[in-house]
Parts: sequence; C-alpha cells; structure tokens
Amino acid sequence: MTSPLQYFSPGTNGEIGVGTSQVQGPNIKCKMAIFFADPGNTGVVHLGLSTGVTASDGSTDTTTGIALSAGRDSGWIPFKNLQDAYLIADAASQSVSYMTVT
Repeated sequence: MTSPLQYFSPGTNGEIGVGTSQVQGPNIKCKMAIFFADPGNTGVVHLGLSTGVTASDGSTDTTTGIALSAGRDSGWIPFKNLQDAYLIADAASQSVSYMTVT
C-alpha cells in the first residue's frame, strides 16, 4: 500500500513553545501538517483552528482545542498556512513540534 504523502513535497519542521496564553502557528504555507506534543511536557497542549482557543475545563463550549498530552500527535491535518493553528497549554513552558508537507 502506498502512502498518500507520496503526492506531496517535503515541507518544513520546527518547534513551538506553548504556555498558558494562546500562541499562533508560524507563517508557513503548506498543504498538511502534523503536531507532536513533546514527551517531556508536564501539561496538555490544546490545538485549535480559531483564535481564542481554550484548554479543556469540563464545560460545553466551542473554543476548546483538541488535547495533545505528552508524546501524542494530532494526526495529519489539512492546512493552507500554519498561521491557521492556535495553541494553548494548561501549564507553562510546554513544547510542540510540527512537520509540514507542501
């Protein structure tokens, strides 16, 4: 079975520092991206697709991002630009790595 990623060109990779205040992804054009929460994180990083992303708090809302606990990834997500990604953590000094394809 062939990978669907064979139809894409290599993109970029990097790291984003995330704390308890929202951060926006870098200005990098791409077609798909995957985010990976650092295995050494002590908290959970939440990945959302709109500004105002929040961490889980047990209430019903439309702002909570998907939770990436330490060592977990988001799976491949279609993006036009990583600036469309917003991250926030429930603890200070967390880290997320990313990889893109174009």
